[in-house]
Amino acid sequence: MINSYINNFPEVMFILSLILLSISADKVVEYSDGLGKSLNIPDFILGSTILAFGTSLPELITSLQAINVDKTLFPIDNVVGSNITNISLIGGMILIFSSAKVKLDKIDIVLLVLVSVAFSGMIFNEKISSYVIGMLLIVYLLRIFLSEKEEEGENQDKDSNNNIITVILIVISLTILFLSADLLIDTVTKLSSKYNLSESSVTLIMVALGTSLPELVLSIIALIKNKVNMAIGNVVGSNILNILIVVGIANTVESLDISGISEAINAPLLGVTALFLSIFLLSAVKLQRIVGALLIIIYGIYIYYALSY
Repeated sequence: MINSYINNFPEVMFILSLILLSISADKVVEYSDGLGKSLNIPDFILGSTILAFGTSLPELITSLQAINVDKTLFPIDNVVGSNITNISLIGGMILIFSSAKVKLDKIDIVLLVLVSVAFSGMIFNEKISSYVIGMLLIVYLLRIFLSEKEEEGENQDKDSNNNIITVILIVISLTILFLSADLLIDTVTKLSSKYNLSESSVTLIMVALGTSLPELVLSIIALIKNKVNMAIGNVVGSNILNILIVVGIANTVESLDISGISEAINAPLLGVTALFLSIFLLSAVKLQRIVGALLIIIYGIYIYYALSY
């Protein structure tokens, strides 16, 4: 029955899969955060691991599901498209609508640049190195645990029965996440065939934007609450984990196909990341909005470029 809906109404099923994917990922983050606090896990560890990893779950799940049906180029397209969307579209939006000066720990900026450049280098050489990704992941985890000294977790007593219920809700949310990811892969295949587009183009734009919805929603909420650093921090953390976790795990499961992607993706990825970070760190509030507008324009150019790829 599902297949008939996909064949007859692929656009509707695509939107439905993205909605389910976004909601289920959001619930995983919400319930995991509650469980972590009830177990007295420090706030910094919660924010830097659960939140960032949670918003990277859609990319991870869709990539693993794609590998399961022998679409080994999908994870690379997905992560590259999602990261560019995070930086140019979501990052640009944050800079435009934020009234406060954005400040980030330079260590996080250095890590994002290091990880992004290393990833671009691997794409250029058409070979994903699990060793390099593993070493970068260790560095990132060390940064998290060393920073824990600056955070103090508050003790919160929670009923153990509540914890059991939370675990059940996490499992249910993850199940919906898997099912919606599987639906998304099927609809992408159908849409690319229906509109005579390459699956790579659909993945780079539509899936990447869809799997970036958690970051987008969290950023909007953070902006409303005037927590711009939290919004940008989530984008930075998610981009790092997209490469280290999503690509790392996917490549471990099966060697990823990146042939023919280097010329189309390597330059935009490096360019967007470098442009965002270098100008962003030195900008004043007024220039901050100009940079944000420039990033939105870059995203528009990227969409046009990806469609012609």
